[in-house]
Amino acid sequence: MPRKPEPGNEYFRAATERSRRKAAFDGRPEASFADTALAAAVFAYAKRVEEEKSDTAALRWIVKAAAAILVAHPGRSFDAAEAERKIIQRAGMRRKPDAYRIRRVTKFIELPKVLHGVSK
Repeated sequence: MPRKPEPGNEYFRAATERSRRKAAFDGRPEASFADTALAAAVFAYAKRVEEEKSDTAALRWIVKAAAAILVAHPGRSFDAAEAERKIIQRAGMRRKPDAYRIRRVTKFIELPKVLHGVSK
């Protein structure tokens, strides 16, 4: 939700606008778009693992790591079980058009064959 502009902050607001215009011109996504894309990738991975009945160890690690990051937040005090529950909910909750688009664009990206940092 956009904040009300503060008159004393006009210089910084204008600098942010210039930065956003330059990023858009260069085709560089803002952090919020990258964050959303990462969350969507986790969703796509979860769906692929489910559909292909693949090993879920990496997915479980991602969920546990995200929950641990929330619990370790310096300014909040999140419960570990509640954090994990919310991560699971967010990883699986997508509107149907979004879910279809995400699955379509990630459909042909192969799942990793091995875990634990070993790659071919």
